[in-house]
Amino acid sequence: ADADFRQFKEKFSILIVDDNEENCLLLERYLHRLGFSNIQIAHDGYQSLALKDRADLMLLDVDMPGMSGIDVLTNIKEDILQGRI
Repeated sequence: ADADFRQFKEKFSILIVDDNEENCLLLERYLHRLGFSNIQIAHDGYQSLALKDRADLMLLDVDMPGMSGIDVLTNIKEDILQGRI
């Protein structure tokens, strides 16, 4: 069971979205220590939308300039309702 979970963590993809570089690096290091290795970082909402299809989990900052986290979620919800996801 341990080996299965280790394999799962290696394949599970996480997208960190935050305009603060320090927050991204801190969270990335923490996730690496937990055994997750498939981690991507986006520094704004626009980048996150471009990468969303490659992520199993998105850790999203709500307060970002340009496109907020709420805007990102609204966009994703629209994609789902329109059948694009």
